[in-house]
Parts: sequence; C-alpha cells; structure tokens
Amino acid sequence: MSEDGEPEFDLRDDGLGADPARGTWGILAVAVWAIAFLSPILVGVVVMVAGGDAVTAAAASTPIVGILLASGTVWATRRLDLPLSAVGWRAPDRPVRDSLLAVAVAVAIIGVDYLNSLVLSALGASTDTLGPYRAFLDSPFLAVMLILGAVVAAPFGEEMYFRGLLLSMFDVRMRRWVAIAVAALLFTVAHYSTLSAWAPLFVFALMLGWLRLRTGSLYAPILAHLFNNAITITVLLAGLV
Repeated sequence: MSEDGEPEFDLRDDGLGADPARGTWGILAVAVWAIAFLSPILVGVVVMVAGGDAVTAAAASTPIVGILLASGTVWATRRLDLPLSAVGWRAPDRPVRDSLLAVAVAVAIIGVDYLNSLVLSALGASTDTLGPYRAFLDSPFLAVMLILGAVVAAPFGEEMYFRGLLLSMFDVRMRRWVAIAVAALLFTVAHYSTLSAWAPLFVFALMLGWLRLRTGSLYAPILAHLFNNAITITVLLAGLV
C-alpha cells in the first residue's frame, strides 16, 4: 500500500488505457451480465418442463451463473484483445500476505453481518438474511448444488466479472474509490437476495474491490469470497442459524 493508504496497483499499467476502440467493453460487459443472470430463467423453464419445481430450478442454476460469468469474462477480455492478466487473472506477487488479507476480510464481514443483524433487530425487521437458501437443504442434490454454486462457481465467476472485468474498466475511467463503489453496487443489486442482506453485501463488495486493487490480482478477492461463502454454507448446513 502507498503511504497515503491508497491501493498500490494502478490498473492503467495493465494496458487498459483510453484506446477508443475499447469503448465496446461496455457492450461486452452487459452481454456477459445478461447471459449469466438471465440464464436461471431458461434453466427454470427446462426444469419445470421436466417436472421439477422452483426450488430445484434455482438449485440447478446456482453454479451455472458463476460458470457463465467466468467464461464470459474470458470471452470479453479476448474480444478486447487484452491478456487475462489485465483483469487480474495472474499469480499473486505476495501470496502469504494476500492470503492473510483475504482471511482478514472474510472474518471482518462476519462482524459486519452481526452489526447488520443488530440494526435490523432494533428496527423490528427480519434478521434472517439466509432465508432464501434454507429450501436448498431439503435434499442432498439441492445441498450439493448450493455448495458448488456458492463455494466454487460464485467466488471465481463473480470475482472475475465484478472485480476483474468491471472494476478494471471502471478504474481507468473513474476516480479509484468511485470505481470500487460502482462495481460494489452492481454486485449487490445483481444478487437476488432479501433487501436486509444488501448492506453487508455492499460492504463485502467494497472490501473485495479494495483487495483487488491493493494486491493487483484476483487471488485475494477470490480467496476471501470463497472463505466467506464456505463459512456461511457451513453455518447453514449445521443449522446454527
């Protein structure tokens, strides 16, 4: 980190400068989002036609979104004629430090979740931010799909897209912390979750954006995302919440 506390990596050094031809990145980014986040509708139709229910459809689509985000980011980056390192897909320069930062962020967001619960409780609102996922515990198949989606596909796919493609492009066109905030807001809104979960999601996304720019790699945000989701799923499966 620089002496003034700013993230130390400048993504402008990764070849993402103001080449007018790369203005098509926005169209590509929207296309990736549309394919990934609208895919559950298609999956839902297929599952329902096959005789499944809405919960099964949601479970089946959970890992698909992450897979499409990851593959879509690779496709968009290639279309922009950029190396994957330009969106953070590179080995960390300091893996031990970056791993510790990732763990710290994963632990910190647990505290944020707790504070969010206290605020919601004080306001008389529901504090059950994991409610939409409880139905996934009704069968081994649903539970496996939840684990694959939340602990494997989401950390890679969502980080490659939101902290990779989007944040990298925003960072060369906006002030640094504005870029982090905009990417975080889009990440939060893209989650079809309860409104009570949006505050911690937004804070978590800010932390992940800071990690990306602090370390110059997607390694730390992917690891932090994986740790956080793994903890959440473990608590959910254990019936502790």
